[in-house]
Parts: sequence; C-alpha cells; structure tokens
Amino acid sequence: MRERKIILVIHADQPDCIKLAETLSAAGYKVPAAAGFSEAVALTADLVMCWDSLPLERLHRHFFCPIIVLSGIRDEDSVANALDSGASDYLVQPFGGVEQLARIRAVLRDSAKNGSGAEDFSVGGLSINYPGRTVRADGRTVHLTPIEFRILALLAGNVGKVLTHEQIINEVWGPHNSDNLVLRVNMANIRRKIEPTPSEPRYILTEAGIGYRMAGE
Repeated sequence: MRERKIILVIHADQPDCIKLAETLSAAGYKVPAAAGFSEAVALTADLVMCWDSLPLERLHRHFFCPIIVLSGIRDEDSVANALDSGASDYLVQPFGGVEQLARIRAVLRDSAKNGSGAEDFSVGGLSINYPGRTVRADGRTVHLTPIEFRILALLAGNVGKVLTHEQIINEVWGPHNSDNLVLRVNMANIRRKIEPTPSEPRYILTEAGIGYRMAGE
C-alpha cells in the first residue's frame, strides 16, 4: 500500500486551518498539527503549509520540502513576496476547495519528480538540464523555485508553440484552477531571473490575451 504523504499545517489552532487539516485528513493525508514554529521544527513533512505571517527563511532552514503559504489577503505584492521568499504556491481563504486540493497535489507531484527523462534544452544563452533540474542563463546559474522550474520546463518542452494561460495552469497546478494572478507573478519572477532585459523578453514571449511561448533559435 502506498505510504500516505505528510502535510504539516502550522498555526493549526486557527479556525480556517482546523478546517483545512480536516479536509486534508479526509483526502488521505497524514496531517500533524503545530501551533507555531517551535512545535513545527520537531516534526517531519512532505509538504509544509503555513500562515503568511511566519518567516519562510526560518522554515527553509529546517524543512527540505515544498512550502505553501496560506493567507487571507489576495493581491499581487503579497503573492510576489511569498514566491520570492521560496514558497511553492500561495493559497487564499477559504482553504480546502477542489481547486486548492488540486494545487496541493500538483506541488507534491512536482516535489516527487527527479527529472522528466527528456533531453536537455538550450536556446540562445538559456540552457535547462532536466535530470539535474538546473538552469543557466548567459553563463550564470539560475535558482528557480519548483513551480518556476515546472513552468519553464513546460514551455521549453513545447518550444515555438503558444500555450494558453489555461493550459499552463492546468499542467502546473492541475484542473479546476483558474488563478491567473499566481501564474503572472511566477512568470514575472522567471523572466527576472533568466532574461537579460525582463521588460523585453528574449526567451519567453507573451501572446497578448492568450498565453506564452518559448522562442526557438
């Protein structure tokens, strides 16, 4: 029998987190609870879910697994700050809906992958090593979050082809998800890391009102 994944919910004494823990348990996950950081570091997990008031840097020093930020605030700056700090995703109340459970599964799937088995990809000064999950741009190593790497790898695997916002979201976060804001923030972060001039992208091109495509040679 397949071992159940462990999802650690921090600040689990909050009403919304209690409901989230119950939903995750009903979905088949092991859900240890921690009221705060000091309790959390004594536990192990395949995925950590924490309130946005908790510094992600402290969590990353103790957990080598994806972290999803929980929040009652939905705006671009809040999402960007969380993703820039290393969060794999950003979920807004109410927690535990069909879409959010799909996004949790997507993060866990991405974490479990050790490489796609595809050949390495390169265009211009950009190169991607799939097995090693490493990216280089113009001779420098680029550090991407798991979600950022997944988006970049998806576009590279469809070089020259326009992928709609919906296609990218479905592939990266799963069906029933329509969060264009999180996609837009992740895309801005990827461009900032790989493009010589992010405002004039060379590699990831925007098809206005449709989606994105990876440029070919």
